[in-house]
Amino acid sequence: MVTYQIQHSKSGDVCMSKSPQFPDLVGFGFDRDSAFVDFMEKLALELNAIIARGGEFPKSNAKRSRTSGSGLLGINTAMAIKMHLHNVMRKNKVSRGDLARMMALTEEDVDSGSWHLEHIRTLEPKSGKVDYKKVHRLLDVRHNSTLTELEEAFRLLDCDIDFVVLSKHSANKRPVSNI
Repeated sequence: MVTYQIQHSKSGDVCMSKSPQFPDLVGFGFDRDSAFVDFMEKLALELNAIIARGGEFPKSNAKRSRTSGSGLLGINTAMAIKMHLHNVMRKNKVSRGDLARMMALTEEDVDSGSWHLEHIRTLEPKSGKVDYKKVHRLLDVRHNSTLTELEEAFRLLDCDIDFVVLSKHSANKRPVSNI
C-alpha cells in the first residue's frame, strides 16, 4: 500500500490538510472533511504533474506520526497501480510513445515467444494505429482505467500485478483471503 502522512489543523474558521511528503500542497475547507477532499484533488493533480515531467514520487511512509491531528493517508489502489506503472516505465526508460506503440502490436507483428520488452520496444505496429491517448489515460490518476488495460501495460513491461487482501484490524496485517 502506498501511504503518506496527513496532518489536519484548524486556524480560526479554516481547516487545513497537508502532508510533509508534499509540502507545497494544502487542502482548505470549512471542516476537516472538506479540507481533506480539497487536498485529495490537489494531490491527484500533483501526482499527474510528477508523471508528466517523468519525476519521482515521494517515498511512501508507513510510520504513523505521533503529532496530534495526523495519521496515514492510504492512496487508493487504482492511483497506486498507476504510480507503479510510471515507476516501471521510468526504470526501463520506456516513454509514453514507446508504450503506446507496444500496446498497438498484434500477433502479426511479433513472433510467438518474443513478447519481451527488449524485443518489442523497437517494433512498429503494422496496422499503423497507435492510440497515444490510451497511454495518457492509463497514467492519469484521475481516469478510471480498467484493470485489464493496466495488466496489459505491465505485461508488455515484463511485469505482473500481484496483490494481497489484508485485514485492517489485525495487528500483524495477515492475509484474509487466499485463493
